[in-house]
Amino acid sequence: MGFGSGGGYRPSPNHISGDATITGGSLVISGSSGALLTITGSGGDNTDTYLAIHSDGDVGIRLSADRNNNVENDNPYIDFYQDGPGNIRTQRQAAIGLIGEATGPSDGSPYNDALANALFLQAGYSGPVPFQIATNAFSSTPTNERRKARLTIDGNYGYMGINTTSPTQIFDVNDDSIRVRTAKTPASAGADGEQGQIAWDADYIYICVATNTWKRVAISTWV
Repeated sequence: MGFGSGGGYRPSPNHISGDATITGGSLVISGSSGALLTITGSGGDNTDTYLAIHSDGDVGIRLSADRNNNVENDNPYIDFYQDGPGNIRTQRQAAIGLIGEATGPSDGSPYNDALANALFLQAGYSGPVPFQIATNAFSSTPTNERRKARLTIDGNYGYMGINTTSPTQIFDVNDDSIRVRTAKTPASAGADGEQGQIAWDADYIYICVATNTWKRVAISTWV
């Protein structure tokens, strides 16, 4: 089935079976609310259904919410669902979007500790879902050459792990060292600092134990 640039095509009852091609123009869908365009795959298990956009130039997807700049909790978002039909926002398992007003998104539930006008990546809503970032892992072991999870944020407590999938503290690194590249020498024990800051130079390790209050311990080489 083809959609031409002149006159258009209006299927009845608003349903298309098979392939559809748009040539020489654009497809504009107008409506008041709800799902204006639904694509349902006809294949069974292990059959991919996807939206493909091809061009010799730039390709993009534009989401524009609150175009009248009237209601700050009208936000652009993409929701993700799995293992079930998933057709309402409160059933989502992950989302990416912008938050116009941190105190109340369009589904009526505020995001704790969120910032207004922030890009928001969310794992979990109806239940805890961990968040992971992965890269390829090239090594001599074939089973480790693809999709290695590098960062994991626990879905229950927000613990963040580097090279571990089961962090047990707010920051958990599975390695034998971490690196702070730049040396810092506080000008005095009362130099500006926030509690918990750690710094180093060639002679000392410094710890800020209270606001503008530093302590230090001497370090030396050994054999």
